[in-house]
Amino acid sequence: MKKIVFSKYEALGNDFIIIDESQDNRDKKEPSTSYSLRRTLCDRKFGIGGDGVITLLPPISDTGLVFMHVTNADGSVPENCGNGLRCVARWLRDNGRISNHQTFFIDTYSGSKRATVNEESVSVELGLARVDLAVNALEIVERTQHFARKFGVEEPKPIAFVDVGNPHLILETPHIELAQVELGPSLEKLSLFLRGANVSFVHQEASDAIALRVWERGAGETLSCGTGACAAVVAGISKKLLDSPVRVQTRGGALTISWAGGDNAVWMKGPAESVYDGTIEI
Repeated sequence: MKKIVFSKYEALGNDFIIIDESQDNRDKKEPSTSYSLRRTLCDRKFGIGGDGVITLLPPISDTGLVFMHVTNADGSVPENCGNGLRCVARWLRDNGRISNHQTFFIDTYSGSKRATVNEESVSVELGLARVDLAVNALEIVERTQHFARKFGVEEPKPIAFVDVGNPHLILETPHIELAQVELGPSLEKLSLFLRGANVSFVHQEASDAIALRVWERGAGETLSCGTGACAAVVAGISKKLLDSPVRVQTRGGALTISWAGGDNAVWMKGPAESVYDGTIEI
């Protein structure tokens, strides 16, 4: 039996199991737990339950406090996780590693990310966004049209492909509550996406407000997706449909996303909270 000390955190319903190995060994590059064990921990019937496991490892940059290693519920490893960043930032504050309003950095596979924490919210910098507005690829159009005909629904329209550390295909949907999130599995692994893609369904409500649902690689639809919110806002601003800052309503709650365009960094602000601490033998 292996005893694991963990913390459970959530950000608008996107929940994570946090395991701290950041002070074990300064040269440590990988979690001590296996991929299969992390999948088991995420299982909501046989484990702790979560959308992913975040293992805190020693930093790899001169400025980082920790390195955030994320494992999705299916065992895959994404480049970054926006809601996960906010949970790690809150965990660092809760555990006395940083103080309120202090600026600090969290290392990820997509670079070192700046963050600040206060009592109500966490702000994190996602970094630069790469935008491709030419996403009307035949593969995407054929699949969305086929799905719409099969189920008698309005066809979602491709808006952009945006990479904010994680890749996202952004689709416009006329009714967010009827968004065909079930399209996600057939779109996330298209050959034109070299690393796969998260699939975000967005409905514009105003020039500074959108509603969002996201199919995430390795997790399915989650109650909230931080990088998806950032990607959707970047797509809308790039097409001159939105003005920063933008309120993004997810199924789990609201985020505020700010982006000044071009080579400016994307910022995300929203809540992150502790659920409980525990120990599991498995």
